[in-house]
Amino acid sequence: MTIERYSMNLDKWLSGYASGDDEVQCLFDYRPIGHSTERFEELKSYQLNHDDLRQALREYHQQFEYNDMQLAQIEKLKDQNATVIVGGQQAGLFTGPIYTIAKALTIIQKAKVEQERLQTPVIPVFWIAGEDHDIDEVNHVYVHSTTGSVKRVKYTGETKAGAPVTHQPLEREAIEKMIDEILIALGETDHTKSLRDKLQQFAARSSTFTHFFAEMMSWIFKDEGLVLIDPEEPIFRKMMGNIFEALLLQNEDVRQSFVKSSERMEEQGEEPFITLSKDHAHLFYHIDGYREKLVANEDGTLSISDHRFNQSSKQWAKEAQEYPERFSSNVFTRPFVQEQMLPVLYFVAGPGEIKYWSMLKPFFHQFNRKVPPVTLRLQQTFVNRRSEKGIRVSQKTPLEIVSEGTRARREELKELYHKVDSEKLYERSVSLLEEAEKEMREALLSFSRSEERYSDRRLNEMKRTFESMRDRIDSWQYHKADVDINKLTHAELTYRLTVNHKSEC
Repeated sequence: MTIERYSMNLDKWLSGYASGDDEVQCLFDYRPIGHSTERFEELKSYQLNHDDLRQALREYHQQFEYNDMQLAQIEKLKDQNATVIVGGQQAGLFTGPIYTIAKALTIIQKAKVEQERLQTPVIPVFWIAGEDHDIDEVNHVYVHSTTGSVKRVKYTGETKAGAPVTHQPLEREAIEKMIDEILIALGETDHTKSLRDKLQQFAARSSTFTHFFAEMMSWIFKDEGLVLIDPEEPIFRKMMGNIFEALLLQNEDVRQSFVKSSERMEEQGEEPFITLSKDHAHLFYHIDGYREKLVANEDGTLSISDHRFNQSSKQWAKEAQEYPERFSSNVFTRPFVQEQMLPVLYFVAGPGEIKYWSMLKPFFHQFNRKVPPVTLRLQQTFVNRRSEKGIRVSQKTPLEIVSEGTRARREELKELYHKVDSEKLYERSVSLLEEAEKEMREALLSFSRSEERYSDRRLNEMKRTFESMRDRIDSWQYHKADVDINKLTHAELTYRLTVNHKSEC
């Protein structure tokens, strides 16, 4: 495998973050790199039960087929100075968008680098956002088919609208149908049978979307020991009672910190990267299999969005302590929950995530915590053999293909193989035909004017014959060009779909 590196063009805000622009950096407590020692010392002052975390992770990972290296990584938590590099994503079927893999690779590599630098255990952790409830974001994949088109393959099994992804059941027949559709679209290779067998094996072992996702991630990174955590699982949720209790008892301050962050972004001329209503309590309540938003009322009480279960923050906090499985975080509070559960040395984020993490500083400071260093994940794509051929034909780099396209090169190839001006030849032939047909038409019409339609029909038939000959000439002279043009089109489609995919969050 060949790996090539290119400089990415980030938008102005992200460029400012990466380059250390003071206007952007003031929104964070740490710069994106170079602060692991300082952060490591800071973590020593926080109380975190490594043993409880280790036991919970061990129990969770027992269910996966490929867990040897994961369990070895988890054992590092016996060292009370152990830290983690963490990042996460929704549990997309078949791992979801390609940036999920890029994020996992970044986490693994960063953990190795920091473990060597600090000479203390650093564990790679992937946070599965199992509490997310938008099933339409994770129930499909896009596949580059052998025809050069992009095929959308969707899971057709029954799902529960409004339920967290962790609780979405995985129907064996529906997922196996999806496996076959994907592999047919990709085309047969030497690896197709073994891959189908492996995916069907994971399908047989998995009862939910997140379980299937976790089995695949454990397998893909079996030699690295990427540790997984799904906060929606009861074994982890019961560790969050104190966290939810604190967020509820101080909910007015939590809401105000969000308002303060939004106003600060507007002062800098930016639209807030997280847009939520001011009455959002930044927590969800699970009831009857659904995930309902908690909102603040004018009288200081909290209730779910339809004003049911109206009660004080203290009453909600008591329930959260006793039944933490009934609660989950939102996009604003999730980083804080993660911070309270894990000794986070660095958080690995996508471009969209970095932007909304820029709004967390007032919130974290409210609880006397700093926002951990946030580093950008790898920006990457994988080049298959067909796309590689397209690169060679294009005479461009992948980034040039994305930014400039291949239209000019396609026209250049057509011109290169242009030997006969088929259109000019067709027009001349039709002109001669019409001249020759004119004399016969006049002779026929001299006997009967009703033969005009017959004459027109026969002339049009002869014109279509010439059209067919023109197209056949072009088919032959552009045959080799079309092969190369199809390679170019496939490469451009592949890269643009990957790079322009919506930012993760």
